[in-house]
Amino acid sequence: GDAARHITANERSRDLSAMELAVKEHKFSSAGDAARYIHFVPSGDFERERTVTMEQESMDFSVCMETAIFHPSGSYYQDPVLTALIIPRLRTAAALEGIFDAESCESLKGLCEGKDARQLRLVCGDTCGCTDPLAFNWFRVPAYGCNDACAQIGLQKLNGQCQDVPNDEKW
Repeated sequence: GDAARHITANERSRDLSAMELAVKEHKFSSAGDAARYIHFVPSGDFERERTVTMEQESMDFSVCMETAIFHPSGSYYQDPVLTALIIPRLRTAAALEGIFDAESCESLKGLCEGKDARQLRLVCGDTCGCTDPLAFNWFRVPAYGCNDACAQIGLQKLNGQCQDVPNDEKW
């Protein structure tokens, strides 16, 4: 929120990790401020949150986040609770790539193919090709951030028709 002291570009250049940035942001925030990067969980949940794999985390979400929450036709479009959970994940995904002012999936599209862009694919499944059944995406599996809900959207797009496509430059 406005009361929070947001990290400056100079502070970011000190090679802080995304988690160090999140802790620093949290340290200077007020009790009611929305999380900028990560949510801090009650101590009983910490061990699970610390050790959860991307595959497990992707299974925790029964919707394709981007299509359900960010798209105007989404079933949870601009839902305040879900948006408050997802926006920090988007910012964290961007911060892991050194981008600290991202506010949309589209602005991060060029990062989707990165091996370590798992969080980005989880949040931005449509932009990152998780919903495109014909896109070649080596990482289009839950362990790399593309959850099953996004894959189901891709299957619906096929409408029961499946055919081989010619090899192109992506192969």
